[in-house]
Formats: sequence, C-alpha cells, structure tokens
Amino acid sequence: MIQFFVILKTKLFRVATSDNAWILDTVAYLKSKLAASEARHILDGISYDQCDYYQLKNPVHFTGDLSIIPECLDESNWWEKVPPLYSLRTRAPSGVLKDTHVYLVIKPHESATERVIAVLNRDHKEIFSRLQIRVIRLQRWTVAGCTFPTSDVQSNSLK
Repeated sequence: MIQFFVILKTKLFRVATSDNAWILDTVAYLKSKLAASEARHILDGISYDQCDYYQLKNPVHFTGDLSIIPECLDESNWWEKVPPLYSLRTRAPSGVLKDTHVYLVIKPHESATERVIAVLNRDHKEIFSRLQIRVIRLQRWTVAGCTFPTSDVQSNSLK
C-alpha cells in the first residue's frame, strides 16, 4: 500500500492505493468511504473517464501548509495529460512515491451547469447575485416540516 497526495479540482487530498495501482484507482479511492467526504462530493456522478489527469514534473513536498496548492496548479509544472490506465509510479522521479509529496492533479470536466453558472456570474453579476440565497445559521434550517426561519436569510439587494 502506498500513500501520496493529489489535487482534485483545487483541493488537496491524501490517497492510499496498492503499489501497482493505475491512475484510475486514485479516483476509485477518492470516491470510496475511505476518502474525505469533500472528495466524494466533488466526484459524485463523475466517472474516471470524465476527468483529465496531469502528473507533476516536479512533485511538490507537502509539509502541512496548503499554500503549495497554487504551485501544484501551475500548468508549467505539469506533464502532458496522462491516461487513467497508467501507472503513476512508473513516472515518479525515483520510481517510488513518497507519502509527503503531491504527484497528480485531477481536473473533472466542467458540467454544463457549472458553465452556465460561470457565464451568469460573469455576464449578469447583479441579477445572479439576487438569485443566490445566503444562510446565516444553516443548522437551524430543517427539512422536516419545511420550516425555514426567515431571520436566517440575508437580503441580496445591492447597497
């Protein structure tokens, strides 16, 4: 079993796979109950072939400081796209993956919904901001009985 870090979208996650695992096994791990719930949420409804994979030319050492994420997302440090049916270990500088390094960036393909939201936010910022609901105390909202305290909702009017 080997452990290492990956960037999924723009978030850092630890992955544990077998020594001879393929890149697609990384996605399987991130979708499993063993991974962080945020990783499962990002990959919900996405299969391994709906992602692009970029191996880092120079793996980034992770010491607990999340400020390394922009360095990992710098495309000048990416190899060309690597296929999901590829062993990550064969491209590691020493052939050995270290558990303190980020080796892979996984970019899920953008959904049609995400593209529309980005366009609305960019081209119609004022209208889009009024469509959003901001909740101050989410834990007070309940689905049972459908009671939503109006005191927890902020006005979206521009000031």
